Amino acid sequence: MSLRSASLLIGLSLFFLVDDLVILFFIHNYTPLHMSRPFLAAAVIIVSVISVVIGWLVFLAMQRRPVTGKEGLVGEKGRALTAMNPRGRVFVRGEIWQAVADGPIQEGESVQVVKVVGMRVYVRHITETFAFDDRD
Repeated sequence: MSLRSASLLIGLSLFFLVDDLVILFFIHNYTPLHMSRPFLAAAVIIVSVISVVIGWLVFLAMQRRPVTGKEGLVGEKGRALTAMNPRGRVFVRGEIWQAVADGPIQEGESVQVVKVVGMRVYVRHITETFAFDDRD
């Protein structure tokens, strides 16, 4: 089950839970333990608000760009450690990678990761310069 389907299932479950509480407490006058209507209304509102906030946070988390694994490496900027025509080594996010470039790249030039296949990154030359620290 994917994260999206799990989130949808949890959201629908919470919606129907709140819906059932409203039907029981307000339409059928069911009040267990003789609770007052204002207390029940406050409880339903609080549970609803918490559910909406949690649902919104899950939605935002699903929209974020991955930061780990090979998916998180795509788009990262680095530096060519060797001249690449088309193969060589690059320094990206504190690691040295075997790389394949889309064209000739000189040692020390800035690169950006386009894709990752296995333990090899595919990079392209970028004109921006960045300060890199080899001690990462």
